[in-house]
Order: sequence, then C-alpha cells, then structure tokens
Amino acid sequence: GVKEAALAGGAIGCSISGSGPAVFALAASTARATAVGEAMQRAFSASGLRSVSYVSEIGSSGPRVLAEG
Repeated sequence: GVKEAALAGGAIGCSISGSGPAVFALAASTARATAVGEAMQRAFSASGLRSVSYVSEIGSSGPRVLAEG
C-alpha cells in the first residue's frame, strides 16, 4: 500500500490527515521527501488512483489566518 511505499522510500512516518483524503509523510530532507512522494504516487497509480504530491518544510510559526472569507 501507500504507507508501505512511503516507509520503503525512506519516510520517517506516514499517516492519513484527519478523515482523508490527504495522506502525509515526514522525511529528513527535501530530496528524500521528493523520493517518498514519488513512491507514494506510484503506489496510488498501481491501485488505479490519481494523486498529487506536494513537498514543503514543516511550519514552525503555528496556525495563522491566510485569508478571511
């Protein structure tokens, strides 16, 4: 599955975000995170599912309002 692919690709951990549909993984570097994302996308594709991968640093400032609507 996707979690196994992430861990095999070098992720520190992987889980579902809330009730889904997002899945996230943590990695020690940007390069490793990119490789983990690619491994996760291959696992989704093998199950017939489309996915999008985003790589970013972990935020340290805490929650904030980006826009009010």
